[in-house]
Amino acid sequence: MTEPKRFTVRHVSVYRYSEPVRFGDHRMMFRPRASHDLRLVTNQLVITPTPTPSRRHWLHDVFDNSVAVASFAGKASELRFDSEATLEHFDTPMPDYALEPYAVNWPFAYTNEEASDLVNARSRQYPDSDVDEWARRFIPVQGGGGAKHAWLQIYSPGASIERFNGKRVS
Repeated sequence: MTEPKRFTVRHVSVYRYSEPVRFGDHRMMFRPRASHDLRLVTNQLVITPTPTPSRRHWLHDVFDNSVAVASFAGKASELRFDSEATLEHFDTPMPDYALEPYAVNWPFAYTNEEASDLVNARSRQYPDSDVDEWARRFIPVQGGGGAKHAWLQIYSPGASIERFNGKRVS
């Protein structure tokens, strides 16, 4: 087994207002979910102004995501969330997913049972030709692995990623 790759993710959101405002309850999802190949080493969330101590807590939603909940007393003209998580990623071999014969080549037709379950997921609320063009790069022309496999082949840790709008991020 190879050593895990350690990396830190920092997210800062700052909201500024022209005059002090009163904040309602806030729910935040900054904490990554651990899995078989991802271990959360440290996690820190700093909120300014400081939430009411008795009204800051964590809970799990129905998908087992960690959700921070904070309530505030008083008013402020700025609200800042500063989240930092250190993670370890363990390389795992590419799974050899068993594909139904009809799913080897894309696009493919779902079975009637699957199609009825996927009606809402397959409907696009905001069609966008730029997103279509960007997404097509992740779909293999020939069969064998599907879109997830194509994404894993394109992306390697430490590489920059091109967002659908053409901007590069690291």
